[in-house]
Amino acid sequence: MPAPKARVIVVALDHTPTSAHALTYLLDNVVRLGDRLVLVSVGVTEGPEWADVVDAAAGVPDPNLKEAEAQAAALLHDAEKLVKDRFAGNEITVLRRPVTGSSVHNMIVEVCDEVNANLLVMGSRNRPGFKRIILGSVSDECAHRAKCAVLIVKDDRPEEEGNSRWPVWARL
Repeated sequence: MPAPKARVIVVALDHTPTSAHALTYLLDNVVRLGDRLVLVSVGVTEGPEWADVVDAAAGVPDPNLKEAEAQAAALLHDAEKLVKDRFAGNEITVLRRPVTGSSVHNMIVEVCDEVNANLLVMGSRNRPGFKRIILGSVSDECAHRAKCAVLIVKDDRPEEEGNSRWPVWARL
């Protein structure tokens, strides 16, 4: 029987426990030796998401931008190390993409197109109804727009296992 064809798997990562759970799920259940993994973190580098409306209009970058970039770099480094520890023989590509005049979901789909992905893996935050309507869902948009298969990993673990749907300040 011939060896299975190597696949290109894009993993969209952010700073959330849900994202880490999606990566762990992928490594435990999907990845096989020979697959090429593309770890991508997409972040907003300027604009209202990162700055006051006044600062954004004036083109002043967010003072926390360097910290956010450092966190993204650390996230990708940790994810790459985890993958290398589990699948040392696999090709791993790490991409950090700023959102420039586009949305996060569009940038993720563009990466999938660029690398000719067979599969996109990402977590889902399971936002409740109204929040989902107002804030949208990156995973839903990617599922509708990506040309490749999309695996959306829900994180239904109890909070004591590391899943928290609420920010720390909301749990105080």
